[in-house]
Amino acid sequence: MQPRAFDLIVIGAGPGGCIAGIHAAQLGMRVGCIEKDALGGTYLNVGCIPSKALLDSSELFYHARTAFARHGLHIGQLELDVGAMMARKDRVVQTLTKSIAGMAGRAASVYYQAIPNVVYTFPELASVGLTEAEAQARGLTI
Repeated sequence: MQPRAFDLIVIGAGPGGCIAGIHAAQLGMRVGCIEKDALGGTYLNVGCIPSKALLDSSELFYHARTAFARHGLHIGQLELDVGAMMARKDRVVQTLTKSIAGMAGRAASVYYQAIPNVVYTFPELASVGLTEAEAQARGLTI
């Protein structure tokens, strides 16, 4: 793999990292974005978004069981299909991941790389091959 030079390396491809990378690219920077797993980070892939998708399905099931009759809606035997709920959750995650990838792709200077098993340590730093003076001369904030 050919080494690349970047103006900015964003550690973490969750919502904040993706937006930061896209914005920096819009400002003319060449951006590298590193994530230990999938584009979208924990928030999109295994955290908030999948949980909210399943919660939405569960809430609809609850309302069908408890509130629909008050509105004159009568449902026969109501069944919970966990497999279908999980498939819907996966589609929601996939749709949002594709959307983020599309935004990053339109910002042509954002390069995303998954690095499995990466360990983040404090401080989360990456060198981009510039001295502090060179970075400041290019208008980059340290």
